[in-house]
Amino acid sequence: MRRGKQNRTYVISVLILAAIAGGALYMKGLGGEPRPGSLEITIPDSGSQVFLDNKKKTTTIALNQKIVFNRLTSRVHTILVNTPGNYPWYKAFDLSKETSSALTSFSIHTDLKSMDVPATDPQFQPIKTLIAKDILPQTTAKKISASGNVALWVDTDSNSVHAEWIRSTSELPSFFCPLGACSPHIIAFNGKAPIRSLDFFKNRDDVIIIAIENTISALELSISPPQNFQPIFTGTSPRFHQPESGILFIESGRTISVLRY
Repeated sequence: MRRGKQNRTYVISVLILAAIAGGALYMKGLGGEPRPGSLEITIPDSGSQVFLDNKKKTTTIALNQKIVFNRLTSRVHTILVNTPGNYPWYKAFDLSKETSSALTSFSIHTDLKSMDVPATDPQFQPIKTLIAKDILPQTTAKKISASGNVALWVDTDSNSVHAEWIRSTSELPSFFCPLGACSPHIIAFNGKAPIRSLDFFKNRDDVIIIAIENTISALELSISPPQNFQPIFTGTSPRFHQPESGILFIESGRTISVLRY
């Protein structure tokens, strides 16, 4: 896979965004319950460095660690999560429009390796068949997240990805409230090229995996800028099937491979 140039460009772009988003911060301590003027962020990986408004605040020591920043000023703040060996995750959040914000980061390893399945392998054809049968979710056959909270589908006419919160609308999470305007239905992606494959990222409600053009990428549903995406695989018009959380069967050109992300 030819990923070097793409990886460097992505990392540089994210770090530039973080560098230009400076500002002062008034806060006291980490932990506790969210209060007005607060951010709660859940970080999946241990060893992740957390930067608030371009200042390093802590390093996570556990999986899915929750960190709360309290008493933040009423303005736009930025959060950057840098996990060694993974792509950085960066987000801006506006506390002038809401008193608190809850976010969950995600990160993909920068050097994922897929394992090719030889055409002579007995599993080659069964895997290829599974990929072929994994059709795009449509309005009449939506894909439901593992939690049962979110429905996902593609409008093939506009090459757009739609997400719908199918629980009580009084429970809308922040990723259904872009720029403070909440709706149980959002359009998370609009593209020029056809979408070939789509699924949820692991068991998450708020991140998807999408195959378009020559890449498979993870993309968060939140369209509040910047909308984070991270590349998983680069190949030749790839398609995928996810047999279980965190594993992809991929067809790229004439090659069948398995990738654990």
